Amino acid sequence: MNFHSLKISTKLIFGFLLISILNVSVVIYAIVELSEDGELINKMYEHPYRVNNEVRDISKQLLNVNKKINLLLLYKDDYDLMTIKKEVQNDYIQMEQKFQIVYKSYLGKKSDIDKAYKLYKEEYALEMLCFDMLQKNNILQAMKCMNKDEDVIFSALEKQLSSIADFSHTNATSYIFNAQEHEKNAKKYIYLILFFTIILNLLIARYTIIGISIPLQELIYLNKKIIDGELSLTNSKEVQKFLHREDEIGKLFQTFNTIMTALLLPYKDIITTHGNLVEKTYEVQRLLHAFDHYVIACKTDTRGIIIYVSSAFQRATGYSKKELLGNTHQVINHPDMPHSLFKNLWQTISKGEKWQGEIKDLRKDGTAFWISTNIQEDINAKGERIGYNSISEDITSLKNYEELSKTLDIRVKDEIMKNEERTLQLVQQSRLAQMGEMISMIAHQWRQPLSSISAISATLSLDIMLNNYNEEFFKNRLDAIDELAQHLSHTIDDFRGFFQEKTEKKSVKVSELVRNCLTIIEPSLKNHNINLDIEINESLEVESYANELKQVMLNIFKNAEDALLDLNIQSATISARSYQKNSNVYIEIEDNAGGIAKDIIDKIFDPYFSTKKQKDGTGLGLYMSRIIMQEHIGGKILVKNSNEGACFSLVIPVKNDDTTLEGEKA
Repeated sequence: MNFHSLKISTKLIFGFLLISILNVSVVIYAIVELSEDGELINKMYEHPYRVNNEVRDISKQLLNVNKKINLLLLYKDDYDLMTIKKEVQNDYIQMEQKFQIVYKSYLGKKSDIDKAYKLYKEEYALEMLCFDMLQKNNILQAMKCMNKDEDVIFSALEKQLSSIADFSHTNATSYIFNAQEHEKNAKKYIYLILFFTIILNLLIARYTIIGISIPLQELIYLNKKIIDGELSLTNSKEVQKFLHREDEIGKLFQTFNTIMTALLLPYKDIITTHGNLVEKTYEVQRLLHAFDHYVIACKTDTRGIIIYVSSAFQRATGYSKKELLGNTHQVINHPDMPHSLFKNLWQTISKGEKWQGEIKDLRKDGTAFWISTNIQEDINAKGERIGYNSISEDITSLKNYEELSKTLDIRVKDEIMKNEERTLQLVQQSRLAQMGEMISMIAHQWRQPLSSISAISATLSLDIMLNNYNEEFFKNRLDAIDELAQHLSHTIDDFRGFFQEKTEKKSVKVSELVRNCLTIIEPSLKNHNINLDIEINESLEVESYANELKQVMLNIFKNAEDALLDLNIQSATISARSYQKNSNVYIEIEDNAGGIAKDIIDKIFDPYFSTKKQKDGTGLGLYMSRIIMQEHIGGKILVKNSNEGACFSLVIPVKNDDTTLEGEKA
């Protein structure tokens, strides 16, 4: 198999698999070394340390016994002979037990223990003899026995015990040294594997740049040449460089080459086809957007692994796309559902038949919900089964209603239905308000291009009626209409881009973000005679979610516009500036509408709080902006009153890391 013919995703998976293997190797090796160190430590505790402890206790008890007998010899009348004897015997029983432990745990010659134990027995016999003499009131003989014979045996026993302890100490030192050597070796090999992991990461990054980024930049360059009117790019040198590739890049250039061939048709056919294509594409995109937003849809492969979920599916389950893709439906299965249902489901769809039924699932937050779902096989152009498609409807409310109907009367049912209707109405009102704002912006954006298209069309119609035209004149006018149509299409793309989710943070210029926002809001500002004062550093870049940042900035610009219009400010101005401070980039948007009242400035980020009229504001704009900045982007949104008005600051980390933001308070 040719490596270059593999898909880009397969190549990347292969690279990341190698990295994972290296990482796993590091972990396994570290676990093995730690296990060996643990065994050494356990052995050191069970043998040398334990022997030392027991030998030390034996020595202490021998000294204690010797002290008791000497006190008895000196002050016989002050002590009960039999009590002291019994205590000494108990001490020797304890020492007997400790000798047994030492014998089991000692790693040296057992003869060393036997020698010490023999001396111990002699010491015990001598002391019992001393007690017998004392019982017979033969005190002098007892003292002679203890001072002469006992000293010899006791000293020999102490010396032998000391020898055993020294040997155990030496063993303990050896175990500590071995443990340290294990640690050094583990660190050396772990560092080596980490080094190769870093090198592999760099190689993958280099491949990504060379194999993916450069061809895409070349394709962007070719598209710009097409926009400039150069249509003779079919099989050009720039295209031929990538046509031989069998991966996604090669297919992309093959598609590009095919499209360019089609563009060489007569201009009339091109214009007609282009117009139809734009219309159909917009219609398809509109339908796809509506499908993704409102339909609870899911696609799996033949094994049941999730490969696509709609936005509606994510909202219904509470899981993100990242959390769902690559998993099975078991992640949302409710434990109440019987195994037989899923067995029947798989038996049905495996036969190529459609399965329909109701399933109880579990959201991420632990709450249950019901869906009515239809599942059928997904067939490719060759008639091969490639997976399964499911279309579902959330019937939780219906199920809840059915459950409540068992215990509640008709009146309660009616009240529940009314509450649900009110909730739906509020949601619908909120959606309609948002749609109204966007439609208003689109209307402002499209007014001038549509007027121009209408004027050109009228001119062409008049020339046709008067039979007063030529090919060059018509071509220029059609080119102008096409350029205006492209502008309208790009406008739609810009608006749609604000609602497209991005799964990865990307590096983006701050100036580009601001300009994209102004593209949408500036026509409205000019229409209301609101001035713009923009001071944006062209060199500043951030690593973030561009669309979400644009949503936040557009919300702030719109709020500033509304405040200026509500107060009828003369010489109304909105200013924007950017700068970098430490490891954060600041984007400040300020108006001259007089600022925010002190008694409400701390509440403006609360949900459902709005200073606008009820019909004009939902109270969710700034709240959602704060959520986006804090939880999605990892930054902050701050507000303060300046000399002339309100100043909002967006604080964005320069890099996608755990950068600590300055301690400013929102």
